[in-house]
Amino acid sequence: MILELPLIRLRFTFRLQHDLLLPPYAGSALRGVFGSSLKRAVCLSGKENCEACKLQLSCPYAVVFNSSASNGENGANPYIIEPSMPKDRLLKSGDTLVFHQILIGDAISKLSYILLAWIKGFQYGMGKNRARASLVSVYQELADKEIYLYGENEEQIKELQPIYVLSVPDDKREITLKIETPLRIQREKHPIVPEALTTGDFFSSLIRRTELLYKNHIHTASFLNDKTNLLIKAKELNEEKRELYWKDWIRWSARQQTHIALGGVAGEWTLSGEMESLLPLIYAGQLLHVGKGAVMGMGKYVVL
Repeated sequence: MILELPLIRLRFTFRLQHDLLLPPYAGSALRGVFGSSLKRAVCLSGKENCEACKLQLSCPYAVVFNSSASNGENGANPYIIEPSMPKDRLLKSGDTLVFHQILIGDAISKLSYILLAWIKGFQYGMGKNRARASLVSVYQELADKEIYLYGENEEQIKELQPIYVLSVPDDKREITLKIETPLRIQREKHPIVPEALTTGDFFSSLIRRTELLYKNHIHTASFLNDKTNLLIKAKELNEEKRELYWKDWIRWSARQQTHIALGGVAGEWTLSGEMESLLPLIYAGQLLHVGKGAVMGMGKYVVL
């Protein structure tokens, strides 16, 4: 089965001009660079609250970073930042910092503003010492190739492909999900621990996230048919192996001036059973992520 997803996956490479000590998980720090820079670059009203601004529907910052469509649910905004995980967190001046960003639906048309935000953001600096960096290149990554889009000496963005074509198998009866970044799903306002995570929890969260993105940022019917039946099928899956553990992560919130715990589940989870109708959702979820903090790269998994 071929599944066409209205999203693009970009790989950014920046060259550091100062030493930079990355936090244990850099998703939050990169999100801070991106969000503050995007607002400085495009906000015309100077209002703190986007919901009170009359330009909300057309403003790139509101559309991409602070969409009212999120309804307070972290992860419904149409972008995802995927930080790299270098073995050595201390990067030296002259080293390269590589990370990915996924843009979904409406966010794709704001690409020029997004590139400007990253360039200006790293000119301002990242981390406590405001380590600066200059753009080296931007590539669009597709399932089978990559396309050069932009670099430090370019005057305009090369032509991109606004659809990610995903090949989905139709004959699998067993899959292993490798959860690479903390998966934080809440039940009754409390995070679900590894031993309590069910297929119902996982797929319910993934279905809801996918539906929110389609409804608020893609504006076409999603590829999901009969969500009630999908959830029934998910709950009927058998568990063959559960090697899940809790992965702690604490981030600093500049807005709240406090540390916030955002740990979640990681590890490998093997499921089996009748899953033909679930496979498009499972494979798309590798790009869409699942759970709280998806915009910072949390809830990333791959199908082994």
